[in-house]
Amino acid sequence: MPLPPEGAVHDAMRETVLRKAPREAVGLLTNDGRIIELSNLASDPGINFEISRAELLEKLTGEELEELTLWHSHPSGGVGPSRTDMQQKIPFVHHLVVTIVDNDLVYTYY
Repeated sequence: MPLPPEGAVHDAMRETVLRKAPREAVGLLTNDGRIIELSNLASDPGINFEISRAELLEKLTGEELEELTLWHSHPSGGVGPSRTDMQQKIPFVHHLVVTIVDNDLVYTYY
């Protein structure tokens, strides 16, 4: 399991999550610390996320799936993955929920 983001990566993640709130932000986190934002296509992006397979494949640019973390935010403060998150989990990919708590971030891998 990858380590939680820290330093500049944490700061960039925080900026992204706060900028997208109250919608759930979603994207990829690479092992070298790049944050790749993806579009949230959910019908209710305030409580869920949905991504486009085509956009995901377009943004991967040869990355190995084992080296990526699919992350999304819970701007409403729900720490950890929801039941829906667990049902939509992609095998062999790291998953991360980023929750806003007291204007900072709590990370939960699942």
